[in-house]
Amino acid sequence: MIKTFANITIDHIQDGKKQFVSTFVRHKDLAEPMNTFVEKQREYTKAFVASLIDAVTEIVYVVVLPSTYNIKV
Repeated sequence: MIKTFANITIDHIQDGKKQFVSTFVRHKDLAEPMNTFVEKQREYTKAFVASLIDAVTEIVYVVVLPSTYNIKV
């Protein structure tokens, strides 16, 4: 669920960047690489946030439920 909200937020920010480029960058040869860069940022950020959420989730499970992982506290 939190990944969905994170992805929605990332999409809104990246769509805003693309809108900025389409509004203010009129030169096609400049706008295309900028939009490609924004899309790469979108992919990277979504993958990073998903990995971060997974890592934090695992850490929380270990802290909250140490018996599940056979850890003596």
